[in-house]
Amino acid sequence: GLYPPESLSDDDVQTLRVVRRDIYTNGAIGGGLGACTGLVLYTGAQWAKKFGYLQRTTLNRNVGMLVVMSGFALGTFLAASKTGKEEVHVLHPIFQVGAVNSPQQHNVVDPVRLQQMRMTRRKTLAENLHSGQGLNDSHSGRWVEENSETKFEKGEYR
Repeated sequence: GLYPPESLSDDDVQTLRVVRRDIYTNGAIGGGLGACTGLVLYTGAQWAKKFGYLQRTTLNRNVGMLVVMSGFALGTFLAASKTGKEEVHVLHPIFQVGAVNSPQQHNVVDPVRLQQMRMTRRKTLAENLHSGQGLNDSHSGRWVEENSETKFEKGEYR
């Protein structure tokens, strides 16, 4: 942001700013290309309607704005996403600035405890499948019947 943390060096701050600027710039370029593409598609649809290729189609100003604005939004999203994915490797050293290699930060489980947890999970999963509850615990394995009365219909909900 405006005031970067003290843990970042000047080079790291400059790298962040360059990546952010590239994402914004390429997003704006993608938005412009997307809007132009939408305009070309709308104009092409008007010509297709004029020559009889499109039947029973309404192409008014609202449809034109929809196509152009949708093209702008899609172009902005795709270009900014592509740039972010291409430049994320530059940010990996910055991600590691605040990382601390300490055993308390990582969840270290001893192998015996891990095996006990796995066996308990397998046992409860097998019991749930055997009793007909299914794999998850939502709805307690019971679904509302199509013709049953809900608490909304009974007037019990406030």
